Amino acid sequence: MNRPVPPPARAAAARTVRAVRTVRAVRAVRAARAARVALACAATFAAVVIAAPPAARSGAGPTALVGKAAPDFELPKLAGDGRVKLSALSGKVVVIDFWASWCEPCKRELPALQKLHDALSPSGLVVLAISVDEDPAEARRFVLSRKLTLPLLSDVRGTVPDRFKLDRMPTAVLIDRKGVVRDVRRGYEPGDEKGLEDQLRKLLAAP
Repeated sequence: MNRPVPPPARAAAARTVRAVRTVRAVRAVRAARAARVALACAATFAAVVIAAPPAARSGAGPTALVGKAAPDFELPKLAGDGRVKLSALSGKVVVIDFWASWCEPCKRELPALQKLHDALSPSGLVVLAISVDEDPAEARRFVLSRKLTLPLLSDVRGTVPDRFKLDRMPTAVLIDRKGVVRDVRRGYEPGDEKGLEDQLRKLLAAP
């Protein structure tokens, strides 16, 4: 006779399944980098393998995290000493952006995020750009080539994407001053930053 599985065991099993799926997704995206070498056109590769589908790129897409408290985390800075803890930014509007040096849409998006950071940080915006590069040196080389100065973090183990249920890159998570996830924007096309700026100004204007 089959015995019913206790609720704590079911919850633990569900967490394990989610973690495995997320790790597999991150590994698949990382593995795509190796495949790029075999392609004649890097842009085509980025569009087919890395970029989000048109339906997801067309705007912000809600996830199960929207309306809930953002999962806390602490990560080291990509360059230099020190660590950044999300909960320490309470009272700020935060954008968490997941990227990698081999992700072509990510590389196009980061300069736009830099401009938003420069324009809106005096009003209380913090942009945290989290690199999931397995080799942080590659991420640092890209950052230096673009002269990026916004807060850059490194997650070589991919633990934070698991907490935020990452399923494609780039992904930007918008968090209000109370630490609640207000939107998730998946993928990037030139011009998307205008809609993002509008959303951020509304969040910054809210009490």
